[in-house]
Amino acid sequence: MRLDQLRFLQQRTPPLVEIEAWIKGTWDFISGLPPEVIFLSSVVKKQEYWLRYCDRDYKTFRIIKKHGMEHELKRYHQLRTHLKNDVQKKAFKWLLQRLQYLMEDKNNSETIVIGDEMTDPGQLKECQCYMQAGYERYTSGKNIVNNVVFGSSIYNPPIQIADWLAFAVRNWAIQARHTKERLGDIIHQFRDYPNVAGRGIVLIPNPHRFPNLPL
Repeated sequence: MRLDQLRFLQQRTPPLVEIEAWIKGTWDFISGLPPEVIFLSSVVKKQEYWLRYCDRDYKTFRIIKKHGMEHELKRYHQLRTHLKNDVQKKAFKWLLQRLQYLMEDKNNSETIVIGDEMTDPGQLKECQCYMQAGYERYTSGKNIVNNVVFGSSIYNPPIQIADWLAFAVRNWAIQARHTKERLGDIIHQFRDYPNVAGRGIVLIPNPHRFPNLPL
């Protein structure tokens, strides 16, 4: 995967047939991973989440955006950053919870989290720090080795696989064309299949607002 991706990045216009063959080969590889490989995912409907948990800030943000209130530009950017960070931390926290439960399922094994360096390292590290300090309600993540480490998806195959999984799950969640079958091809790899909703795939804030999983 790494060599092929690097090769395509180095070419300005790689042949379409090669790209299609690579995409198919990648999906075949991911859908054929051994059962020991287990997937986890968290999906957030941002607008619904903000309305439920950040209602006042989200309404203010929308008013400033709608009316183009130039004198409130600084407030607009502050709110946008706050709302984005809040969603990111919530999704990551719920993912860490399920990862801890997975480690408990596996005879209290330990694991390390590798994040994409394109994300905000401070937000994710802070989230894990608070959890492991005992400030989260359901788990302290004791089997997750401190702290999140970061790498490039170009040079890190697990992050590449995570990118492809995120693509499939996101497109299923927004009901994009030709993606339901892709999630269907890999959903057996998610934790506690076929009971993946809330266990292998966390749906935030309301699981009933998402399409049916292709089990």
